[in-house]
Amino acid sequence: MKILVFEDEYNEIEGLLNYVNFKYFNNKIEFINLAKSQAISLQDKLKDYDIVMIDTDIDITVNGGS
Repeated sequence: MKILVFEDEYNEIEGLLNYVNFKYFNNKIEFINLAKSQAISLQDKLKDYDIVMIDTDIDITVNGGS
């Protein structure tokens, strides 16, 4: 299984993904990380991946703080 992950802070979730892969999927998942969706060209085929995960974190600043 191939999973494409769009995540600019991939190192923060990589350990969890590797643990789940080992524990539940017998290390059969191949994770491919791209920091930004703009990094994939139109020639790349998303259909080559079984799952596409997209980072949807939106930072909101309130009163000058986060």
